[in-house]
Amino acid sequence: MDKHSGSKVRKLYQGSVIAFVCSIALPAHSQLALSTEVFGAASHQQQEGESGYSLQLGNTTNLGYQYSTGPHRFNTGYSISLRRTYLDNFGRDTSYTGTTRYSYRPIPLVDANLGHTVRAASTEESLLFDFTDYDLRHSLNGGIGLNLTPGERVRTRIELQGTQALDEDLDRQGHQVTGRVINSYQVSSIASARLTTGRAIQWDANSKRTSTNDSLQLGYQRVLPNGNASGNVGLNFYEAGNTRRTLVSAGVNRNWVGDIAQTSVSYNRAISDTLTELSFETIDFDPDNPPESPDDLETETEVVQLQQATLVDAINVAYRSQGLCERCSYQLNAGFSTQRVLFSGPRTFVYTGGAGLGFRLSNRENLNARYQWRANAEKLTGGPDEQQHRINLSWDRRLASQVQARASLEHGWASESDNNRTTARLGVRIGLIN
Repeated sequence: MDKHSGSKVRKLYQGSVIAFVCSIALPAHSQLALSTEVFGAASHQQQEGESGYSLQLGNTTNLGYQYSTGPHRFNTGYSISLRRTYLDNFGRDTSYTGTTRYSYRPIPLVDANLGHTVRAASTEESLLFDFTDYDLRHSLNGGIGLNLTPGERVRTRIELQGTQALDEDLDRQGHQVTGRVINSYQVSSIASARLTTGRAIQWDANSKRTSTNDSLQLGYQRVLPNGNASGNVGLNFYEAGNTRRTLVSAGVNRNWVGDIAQTSVSYNRAISDTLTELSFETIDFDPDNPPESPDDLETETEVVQLQQATLVDAINVAYRSQGLCERCSYQLNAGFSTQRVLFSGPRTFVYTGGAGLGFRLSNRENLNARYQWRANAEKLTGGPDEQQHRINLSWDRRLASQVQARASLEHGWASESDNNRTTARLGVRIGLIN
């Protein structure tokens, strides 16, 4: 599944035909939001001197629901998309992504949770995400937790979480069991410390153990007059087959918060893999703050990168401000990471950057511009092997209290030694907004 094979230039013009969102009146402890959009698209593609045209018709439906009563809490959010392509690239495809979480806490001492996750999964991350160029990965998960309070400032949580990855290909199936003991200590009203010990075991479809990761981590966080800071350091004793490695994990985060600006700097070093990514919201379950449904039902499809156990070092810097002018705001971000498959495989260097500008034309109308950049390299020196760029312009206007019109134009291109691609997209949406 190679997104960038061959030299290709592609232009896509997309327009929304009709869309609406409805909100149903429910009891105070529940909320339902539903949106649906019918759209049409026309595209022109050039590849190795040849060109072709295609038309698309489709529908995208988003559902979000939250419910809580007594010890029960239920949160779900799904997006379903249907597209049909005509002319040169005749065909149709279906996508659905989302998450369902149910938690049960009959008494403060005990809690339990169940969940289902389906995500778009790709062999590589890309800014130029192709709607049809990914697989869907499901995971079922469940767990139990025990909450203890040994002292006035001490809290201990013992949790056990299981995840089953589902796929038609048996080689891609597997399951994982993770157990953790979390000891939290309230140092003061503005500072706390945490000691976490855990073990994660993975098996393949034939119930053969593939890896074991024993971890020990010490963390500290503190509220500061102008923001907050946190840090952690730990050891990971990773075993796969006959190979063992001891790895250091660490993280440092600093946030500065002002009246009109916010800055964040972070460094994180951790082990990541596909099965863990598919269950990313389960092991960090907090019975006091359960995960909620997505606030924005129009968010982009989340993509999980298919990978083996990988050691990732990442540095990220972000800045956001409303001080440029009275009606505008802007944001900047940059990142650098190294990724290396444990025990084998080369190291990959990834560079990211972006900038955004928002302007409030009136109380009902907004204009936004965004630029994103990503580059991959196999060596730290010598420049990137591949670069991707994306520019997005969007406009929205609230026509009534529950009606909004939106238009966007997006232009993206990838540049590398043997591949160049250009994509343009135009969309218009009219809908009811919660």
